[in-house]
Amino acid sequence: MRGVNSLCNKGTFTKRSVNWRGGWSKSIWIMQSSAAWRWSRMVIPRFTEDVAILMTPEGLAAFRERLLGRGYLPLFQGAQKSFRDTRTGIRIEVVTTGDYPGDGKPKPVSFPNPKDARFEREGLWLITLEKLIELKLASGLSAPHRLKDLSDVQDLIIRLNLPLDFQNKLDPSVRSEYQRLWESAQSARDE
Repeated sequence: MRGVNSLCNKGTFTKRSVNWRGGWSKSIWIMQSSAAWRWSRMVIPRFTEDVAILMTPEGLAAFRERLLGRGYLPLFQGAQKSFRDTRTGIRIEVVTTGDYPGDGKPKPVSFPNPKDARFEREGLWLITLEKLIELKLASGLSAPHRLKDLSDVQDLIIRLNLPLDFQNKLDPSVRSEYQRLWESAQSARDE
């Protein structure tokens, strides 16, 4: 991941959830070797064989130009946003700024420019918790096959003891679902 880390550290794109050193990835879902990975490590680890990386369209073009054939290959012939790390075999899925989570259809929440929703930790750019939760809620609400995203948000609420007013940091379109999950989480705590 040296090439990817180099581009990430320059702010070209942001990792979503990954632990490359161990040869496997953990994922809550968006992003980065360490926002989501750190968030998920505090919650319930999910071991997966893929990593999602948020990039701008320009970052994706730079990745393809600089790194394809240099340790990264398209996952299948014609793949534009799916790659494989040839050393580890880990699958890399790219989501780009402006894409929509879940069903991919237009909605108030879209994948941000990595520069607008990040912070730096341990030399890596990570997505903010607010944006992670917002994207997971939008995904889970719009795609029946993405219900795990809603469960992930509820797990974050419980494990990080997030307050109800955290919803004020989220897009209005997902606030009521955050509140519903928060209320359910309180019931779980009472048991």
